[in-house]
Amino acid sequence: MEKYPHIPFEEWDSLNMQLERKLIEQSIMIPLYYEKRFIPFSSDIMNIKIKHFGYVDFSKLWVRPRV
Repeated sequence: MEKYPHIPFEEWDSLNMQLERKLIEQSIMIPLYYEKRFIPFSSDIMNIKIKHFGYVDFSKLWVRPRV
């Protein structure tokens, strides 16, 4: 927590991830669900939305055409 005032705001995401990992490893925090932060799909697939509980909404999915 002492690091936050000394680190630029743009780097807080990395610090948040480190803190979260540490809390989970020490069993101080046990997440009841996991929010998906990254979409593990090809960059050619566009308009992917993650819905509740990590399910993907494929209703408006499209593939970027090669030009």
